Amino acid sequence: MSQTKSESTPALPKTVSEQPTNLILTEQRNIECVQEKIGYKSFEIKPYAGKPDQPGSVVVQFNDFTLLIDCTAEYPAIAPQVAIQTSQGSTFNITVPWYVGSNLIDVITAAAMQARIRKNK
Repeated sequence: MSQTKSESTPALPKTVSEQPTNLILTEQRNIECVQEKIGYKSFEIKPYAGKPDQPGSVVVQFNDFTLLIDCTAEYPAIAPQVAIQTSQGSTFNITVPWYVGSNLIDVITAAAMQARIRKNK
């Protein structure tokens, strides 16, 4: 004779509309998770004016350059503007790939690669 154990059924995950939306906290957690992989020293996310849960500007400090990221009110539907500031003080705008579902990790990774390539030229 075999006995079956009654197992509890796990609750379904909350849908996107049910989950609290704090894009800054989500982006902050994501960025913190990749610090060791991409090698930044520090970062700061400031909220968008009038939208305290949405990124407005982001500064990511590396040893030899800084990323300056400006998000629009439509972020993440619209790609942010990105600039690289070198340790010598020069600043130049760059274009990063942007797709549906992209986030600040994608921007930071692509921009850091571009900065390192420019440095090694």
